Amino acid sequence: MAFFRKRRDPEMDNLIASLQMNMQNNYKDAAQEDYRKLRKMYDEKTEAGVFSMRLQAKYDELMADFGIQLRSYTHADQKPYWTRD
Repeated sequence: MAFFRKRRDPEMDNLIASLQMNMQNNYKDAAQEDYRKLRKMYDEKTEAGVFSMRLQAKYDELMADFGIQLRSYTHADQKPYWTRD
């Protein structure tokens, strides 16, 4: 019954909430790990055709935003406090 697809995906939403929480708390490694898990889950569910068109558009936008935000969101880019001017 393709007409009655879910309007939300609880697994995706839980992982998104975890990712956002880790970003707000500046847990960079945990946020990157959550994003990798979210990306994998998103790709698998998209290939399986789980999402409605509307829901997929929502998750497409979220994934693009997270990808941009997390591109340089690592501890490697962080300078030690004693080298700052």
